[in-house]
Amino acid sequence: MNGVENKKLSKEKKKDNFVWIISYVLSLAGSIFGVLFFEKSELNQTWIITANLAVIVLVVLLIPINYLLKKQNLKKIEGMKAAELQSFYLSHRENAEETTREQLKILKKIRIYTAFYSAFLTAATIFLSFFSYLPDSSWISVPALLFSTLIYHEVLSRLIKPFSKKDFDEDDLYVSESEFPHLYALAKKARDKIGCKGNIKIALITDGNAGIAQIDGVYSIQLGTIMLSTINEEELFCILLHEFSHIIWENKHCVKETKHYWKIAHLAESDIRATPFKPLYLFADLIYFQNYELFRYASSLIIEETADRAMCIQADGKIAASALIKLKYFEFFTWEEGTTDKISPFANEEPNKTFITSVCNEFKEAIKTNGDKWNSLIDLEILSRSASHPTIKMRLDALGATKTETVESFNSEEYLAETKKALSYTDKLYWKYNKEYFKERHKEYLDAKERVDKWEAEGKKIVAEEYAGIVHDLRTLGRASDAISVCDRAIEELSDSAAAYAFYMKGNFLIHQYDSLGIEYIYKAMNNHNYVDEGLETIGHFCCMTGRQKELDEYREKAIIMAQDQMDKYSKLSELKKDDNLSTEKLPEGMLEKILEYVSSIENGRIEKIYLVKKNITDDFSASVFVVKFFTAKNNSDEKKDFEIMNKTFNHLDACYEHQFCLYDFKDVSYIKFESIPESCVYSAKQE
Repeated sequence: MNGVENKKLSKEKKKDNFVWIISYVLSLAGSIFGVLFFEKSELNQTWIITANLAVIVLVVLLIPINYLLKKQNLKKIEGMKAAELQSFYLSHRENAEETTREQLKILKKIRIYTAFYSAFLTAATIFLSFFSYLPDSSWISVPALLFSTLIYHEVLSRLIKPFSKKDFDEDDLYVSESEFPHLYALAKKARDKIGCKGNIKIALITDGNAGIAQIDGVYSIQLGTIMLSTINEEELFCILLHEFSHIIWENKHCVKETKHYWKIAHLAESDIRATPFKPLYLFADLIYFQNYELFRYASSLIIEETADRAMCIQADGKIAASALIKLKYFEFFTWEEGTTDKISPFANEEPNKTFITSVCNEFKEAIKTNGDKWNSLIDLEILSRSASHPTIKMRLDALGATKTETVESFNSEEYLAETKKALSYTDKLYWKYNKEYFKERHKEYLDAKERVDKWEAEGKKIVAEEYAGIVHDLRTLGRASDAISVCDRAIEELSDSAAAYAFYMKGNFLIHQYDSLGIEYIYKAMNNHNYVDEGLETIGHFCCMTGRQKELDEYREKAIIMAQDQMDKYSKLSELKKDDNLSTEKLPEGMLEKILEYVSSIENGRIEKIYLVKKNITDDFSASVFVVKFFTAKNNSDEKKDFEIMNKTFNHLDACYEHQFCLYDFKDVSYIKFESIPESCVYSAKQE
């Protein structure tokens, strides 16, 4: 939601400005104390200047040291084979309780060491500010004061809370107790049953799920209004019991670690606080992230089992099971999205102002139609190796539910009124923050319709570098079956390499309809490495969801091989580095001419130069790298048009040749001196 994001951005800027002011005031105060100190004492200024310079040099050196340590750490991980990485993680899942305890000890140590590191930086900052003014050597004053301000900023930024109680009042997602007294009463009842203490704030989100977080001593509860409209009052109570149990577990075991994780994650994502000294914590935060993610992976099943146990103890196990089943229904509902034809919500001039209600009603109808099918899938599900939750069947068994079925339970008039009101609230909120987004999507819809109409009028030809765009446009129009028909034709009429996108889309279409034939289509698509990561994830999820153990075993064998290829070869194609082994490239006869002819037909005078180099990755694997340099004059700059040219060029290279290509925009890799590579410039616009 753009409005929400703008508010958050504005708040971030205000917080950062506050940190800058405090940093400067502290530095200036230290400098003033230093001036007063020098009036009453005589010190060897030469030694003080030397010490100042030494501190500055040391702090500056800490930046490349952090980069070096990070690089060594990542290199160690990248040096592991795919099978070793998998075994490493699985070993922690198999010994979850032991790993959880050990990781908590490690996280605590890292946090303590980081605190000592911050204390050292603070001491260095105090020294610099205190001795920033020397009567006979004022030239050191400005750099010392500047450095102390920058270091203070980095240290103090880590003390500022990323979220506070004020966020609740300024975020439209949060609703008051006076507006929704019954939902608040249920939440308080669940809080008291579990034994939590603290205030509650409820946020209404456009979702079919629920969540909880403890922020500044307040329980922030997120309730999906689609979920609220499809579950009963007693089922919601069970879900709230489950969520509060998460907080109890965290408070008992890892509350400090979780707070530290979210704080540094927030800092890492924030571009506002980017300064030259931000890398001072690069290595410390990296190893904390890595160990925290390992901790969460190992402990996730334990956490969920503990929370489920709370539902069983404090409420009716059958009702708790019914609630979990309905939450799983929404997962199935979203999985099947896009497999049937339906009118796009962006087709009309005016948006549907009850869009969330429409989705909710669609979900309710889907439950009636697909409930039995979804129940059978619940019985089949296999626990994946990366699962953060036990399977629903495992959870139902733990709750003592002998059947996979939903049950009717109590609903008060107050509950029904507030769930209806909540749905209406998110309808209005969605409309409020998506007005401009709707206009953009409506234009995209009209553009897609125009392209499809033109394609149909010209005979519906299947062209290797163009059919993917037609498939995308048809899906934008809500014409899923027509999109798959285009994929079928591409598979029939084009070479396998040119039809990789068609294989991938057809496979996804089948898999999301629970048809296992889609697996082979996706495997064929994965001959093109662009589809390996997403393809593997889709197949693995599908096999676990539908209980296909044989296919899952085959997938796991293939996944290791493909993952290793991705690590050794294809992952290296995602970026260009200064130290890459780049050399002159010679394409097969006629290929370069054909490529340049195509690019010339679409670039409309926007391209200044095109470079072609060879990136050597292993002794037997390399890629041909095209780098496109667009004119940068203000009157000729149009990023949208440049993006379209790059997209069309990518599709042409990907679909028309059985050759390994990479494509980059020059502005993203301008740090590489392509001109120094012989014969690298293969196209240069004529100067007028």
